[in-house]
Amino acid sequence: MIAGLRGGYRHKLGMIERVQRYRLPDLAVRCKEVTALLLGALSAVLVADTLRAAEVAPAWGVCALLPVLLLGGLARLGVSNLILILLMSAVLLVFFG
Repeated sequence: MIAGLRGGYRHKLGMIERVQRYRLPDLAVRCKEVTALLLGALSAVLVADTLRAAEVAPAWGVCALLPVLLLGGLARLGVSNLILILLMSAVLLVFFG
């Protein structure tokens, strides 16, 4: 960010051309997508390890799929991420708190 700010002061409008040439906004979107994919994979591994440690049948891991699909569907409908986080936190507190 600091380098971008300094470059903007130094190069003025030429900095905009550089950002467009390197497609930085597209790169940011791709980074977000890869991050979401990696977090999803990490979540699956953590659920599997927790079920294995608790000696629960792995088929119960499918039960974790329902909230993921529900929250994903709500996110696609445009529900705020903050609302989704608060909703999931409340549900977890009710069931496990």
